[in-house]
Amino acid sequence: MIRNKKKTSKIMSVISAIIATAMLVTTVFASGALSDLATDDYTIEITNNGEKIELVNKPFIENDQVYVPLRELFGKAVSEDEGITDIKWNNGTINVIAAYYQGESGAYQFKINGNYMKVKHINFKEIENVFFDTNGDMIFIGLRGTPLLLHSTTYVTIEDMNYMLYGFTNRRDADKKTVELTYHIYDKSGNEISSEPFSDEEVAAAKVVIEEYYRAGNAKDRPAQLATLTQWHNAPNLLLSSDDKSIVTIKDIRYSPSDSRKAAENYVKYGMGSVNGTKPENVIVFYIDYDVSFPENTSEQEKGAWMSSYDNWSMILIRDSKDGKWLIDDQGY
Repeated sequence: MIRNKKKTSKIMSVISAIIATAMLVTTVFASGALSDLATDDYTIEITNNGEKIELVNKPFIENDQVYVPLRELFGKAVSEDEGITDIKWNNGTINVIAAYYQGESGAYQFKINGNYMKVKHINFKEIENVFFDTNGDMIFIGLRGTPLLLHSTTYVTIEDMNYMLYGFTNRRDADKKTVELTYHIYDKSGNEISSEPFSDEEVAAAKVVIEEYYRAGNAKDRPAQLATLTQWHNAPNLLLSSDDKSIVTIKDIRYSPSDSRKAAENYVKYGMGSVNGTKPENVIVFYIDYDVSFPENTSEQEKGAWMSSYDNWSMILIRDSKDGKWLIDDQGY
């Protein structure tokens, strides 16, 4: 923790080029319905926490987003042993419920051709009587992509689907890792076109920087910790963990391509990236769980604003080019 004293994904560019030479221009009508999409030149494989899901209604790419069939995928992603899902259609408005036997459940409402979604936490007993009124327990969030209607089938982006199934209720697997839908894209010859924005080597290099940041903090080595940070951190009025008595114990360091892409876009549009001009392809985001402890007899004043535990603490790293060194530029919730 720091206290102050005080590219669009590469895969989509490739697919867009393939489609542009092989299919007619796709038209999205004002109603949200699509004209026929020719998807013979690529295939999208969807996996749910690593397990492949066979879909009758095929996923497709529109506006640089992977779209998946809402009702079919919801029904296959949540097993009967896990919980109950329910989807209701009312003149273009769609109500979705993901009710789990264990853990939190969620309810969602959005419209075809809309750009936001109403969300609320519910308990299992509420699933037959959910109201999307203006009470304080309901919030509005922006959708990653406009919900679309194709051949009477509702499609949403895989990122919005991930949020409804797992993100809003923070679903974890047995190893306490985030559960998520992922995808792989293959050309007509069956060759995979990498959907990962970064190679394994690039991800590993960024993770090493995070590990060194925490190591240097625990060792109270300010110069070494500064070497993992961008230049603006080297200011006399900015306190690092290497300046206090905190000891950080890392529990988990996670990288999710989809979560990283979303966070990177926000960083570029609204965060420090809007100031320093960093491009999305040079931004990677990790999520860290860690505990904080102090030596015996450390005063409350010396402990400062530290909490004892942090989950899903985000850490944003940037580089000046593809071959540049990753450096931590921002972090927090």
